[in-house]
Amino acid sequence: MRETFAEICKELVTDSLPVLAPTANRSAGVGELRDCFVLNPNCGKGLYAEEEQEMLYFLGVLIGYAILSLQVMLIPMHPIFWKKVVGY
Repeated sequence: MRETFAEICKELVTDSLPVLAPTANRSAGVGELRDCFVLNPNCGKGLYAEEEQEMLYFLGVLIGYAILSLQVMLIPMHPIFWKKVVGY
């Protein structure tokens, strides 16, 4: 099960899915946290909006599963994302 979870996390950070986007620092090549990802602000809009919203829902399910089962998510999310998740 861990291998499957790790493979799903790897797939989420590729360009093939529109759910996550690299931080602006990575795009500009400057600053800190260049290895992190944020939610793609364009996800859930446009031609494939319904499918993309389902992908966002699935990401939420994955995060919930990881928290409840103490699985490590191998997705380097920006700290602001986690602050929003915990309500900080």
